[in-house]
Amino acid sequence: MPHSTANRKASKTISMAELAKRLSLSVGTVSQALNARTCVQESTRQRVVAAAAEMGYVPNRQAAALRQRKTRLIGLLVPTLSNPVYFERVMSAQQAAYELGYEISFASSEWRRDQEASLCRHFLGLAIDALIIDGHVGLRGDEANGAFQPLIDRGVSILQIAHGTRGVLAGTSVSRISIDVADGICQAISHLLELNHRHIGLVGIQEDPESVHMAQLQGVESAIKKMKNAKSPNSDSVRIECFAPQAVSMDSAYEAVTQRLRQDEPFPTALQAVNDQVALGVLKALDDHGLSVPGDVSLVGFDNLKASAFYHASLTTVSQTHLDLGRHAIETVIDRVENQTAPKAVDVKLKLIVRESTAEAPRAGVVRKRTRSQAGKRVPRSHRGIHAVPSGEPSDLSGDIPSDFSSDLSSKDANADTRDAPNDDVNV
Repeated sequence: MPHSTANRKASKTISMAELAKRLSLSVGTVSQALNARTCVQESTRQRVVAAAAEMGYVPNRQAAALRQRKTRLIGLLVPTLSNPVYFERVMSAQQAAYELGYEISFASSEWRRDQEASLCRHFLGLAIDALIIDGHVGLRGDEANGAFQPLIDRGVSILQIAHGTRGVLAGTSVSRISIDVADGICQAISHLLELNHRHIGLVGIQEDPESVHMAQLQGVESAIKKMKNAKSPNSDSVRIECFAPQAVSMDSAYEAVTQRLRQDEPFPTALQAVNDQVALGVLKALDDHGLSVPGDVSLVGFDNLKASAFYHASLTTVSQTHLDLGRHAIETVIDRVENQTAPKAVDVKLKLIVRESTAEAPRAGVVRKRTRSQAGKRVPRSHRGIHAVPSGEPSDLSGDIPSDFSSDLSSKDANADTRDAPNDDVNV
């Protein structure tokens, strides 16, 4: 079928000069309008954009890059896209970049060091103007220098959103947004201690000096230290139990908590999950064993995913989504690219969002074990909380072997009910 005249016209490449001639404007004004420069009046910008769409004008990015020695392309490296927190940040960064006349090229290392190094070479080949690294860097020492230094030498502005103190790029040429994970966990654990929980389980958090979870463990220690310094009444021995460090998804968290519930040892009265996705797997396991949240077990997440507020008993969690770090990171690197500003280091605080999944610890201090059949016949309690949700995709953390650590505190709470558990209560 022959092409129409309209099709032939649409296929013709329109230059910026032709667009400017059509509008009786200078090439410079058209360029500034198309790049959303504030020096151009809004009415002029809209007229230029409308005419460009009508004539089928498409910017020649390669020619502009040669003239300006800039590609207006920003690389974004994330550890995984299976955790919605990282995906939401990619979306936020992409929208912010678009508004400022830039484009995003993003990739995920999936927690693999070899893939991280390969992606650095990939971004180097793209001639990006800036690179944002969301999360910790898996590469260490000479490996990290070999991967990232060529980008720095090429003049690429690098910004890292650092989660804690592990895997942080060294050097003063790197901008940094440091998320105070330790303080966020400290807030969460302090909240549970104030609710008289004295046996707290950490789900999906490794007790390993080389792991990325050291900031979380530091936050736990800080919460216990604050409790000691305050000489709080009824400070029984506090046990912090690191179990299920291999819980990296809803599925693995469900299996790990199920296995822990089958053991004869007392089960924690409160659980701190490494993230909200892991918390969902925990909820399902507790529900399947007839345990209510927060009536039997309190639960705290981390991230504040949008879905966490919509459960039957909404999830208490540590929020980082309210910070809109994707947009903040984009604005910071573009400012550095365009104005040659010095690298910046910014510390950001997280905040605890208290919802319905946390409550006072059981008065007997033990968790009741129930079979599946008993769970089905059980009369709901006043705090019958979150129910089963379907399992989903993997989350963003990895782990190896379960381990425990504990901290003993002295003194006693005069208000605590220390009566023995009823005869039908069983330590899980």
